Amino acid sequence: MNKLPDALRATTLEMSKVVKDCVSDTQQCIDLLTDKKVQDALDAADRVERLEEEVDDLYRKGRGLLSEITGPPEFTVGQVILLADFMNAIENIADRCEDVCDQARVIAVSVST
Repeated sequence: MNKLPDALRATTLEMSKVVKDCVSDTQQCIDLLTDKKVQDALDAADRVERLEEEVDDLYRKGRGLLSEITGPPEFTVGQVILLADFMNAIENIADRCEDVCDQARVIAVSVST
């Protein structure tokens, strides 16, 4: 990671930080729903959705920055592929968090009606 261009390293790091918040808010959403604090759970689900969108924006930016990486000797094709896979995995985590919160919303609505 130290050899990455500054913008790409910063984007990847920011993706990691945002997805950490996304996971934390997903856990909070489930905890609140379990405690029957429906409105608070829905608020947490909304935060997760916004964070997922932020990760998506960073992912698009990062994918664009990946295209600027020059090949050997600085980076091998395999290293670039691994970095792309890493970024994809981070983005997938945010997507799964949003999926969980979508289901939490369904439960919240059915409980409150």
